[in-house]
Amino acid sequence: DFIQNDTQYYFDGSNLEPEFASEYVYDSEGRIIEIIYSANFGSAMDVLFKDTFNYDVNGNLIFEGWANWNGTGFDLISYTEYEYNANDILTKTTNNNYDAMNSAWVVSNIEENEYDLNNSLISRLIQSDMGMGLENFELRLYEYSGTNLLDSYVILYWDANLSAWDSSSKITFNYGTGNMPETETISDYSGSGWEDRTIFYYYYNSNNDLDSLLCKEYNGTTFENYIIITYQRTEYG
Repeated sequence: DFIQNDTQYYFDGSNLEPEFASEYVYDSEGRIIEIIYSANFGSAMDVLFKDTFNYDVNGNLIFEGWANWNGTGFDLISYTEYEYNANDILTKTTNNNYDAMNSAWVVSNIEENEYDLNNSLISRLIQSDMGMGLENFELRLYEYSGTNLLDSYVILYWDANLSAWDSSSKITFNYGTGNMPETETISDYSGSGWEDRTIFYYYYNSNNDLDSLLCKEYNGTTFENYIIITYQRTEYG
């Protein structure tokens, strides 16, 4: 069974009045191809906008569009296109916005992913339009162990004045029994090297379920406890 619509109501005294509603449209494969959103701003529900989804022959999402209701139809205001490699792994995401003043479509953001022969992500490049056209914004570089576990990744930001990437942060993982992560260390680049700033410690129960997460922060001389999160689970059945 598929959800055809959902409605959110609010209490007006003792009466229930519709506030927001969504209508879902599916294709023959059971995939959502449209969501139409409505709202009640007075005496009736008015259509606001809709999302539109298109898929390729392999079922991958390749297009998502957002359109506003103009009173008689929908005006597309932005859309996102997705590209995949031969293994159906996402390689590129392109965001487009409509520039009404110039009556033209503008690419606002591009995200490109590169993978190794194991289909592990090794780089992610983000380019954004800050008002002067597309330019480099962020780069992430990933490194893996011989068993294809993520060892670390580095976050770099583009320095337009130097036309070069600046190292910003590095996240490093250590693993224990069953290749479960035991620590996650966040380091900042000081200009001469990496300085550890935050360490997360992962603790598990006998079933290898996450039991608690301890965070320690560097205070200038040592790491001190900052926050701890504990998890409780209930078995059903």
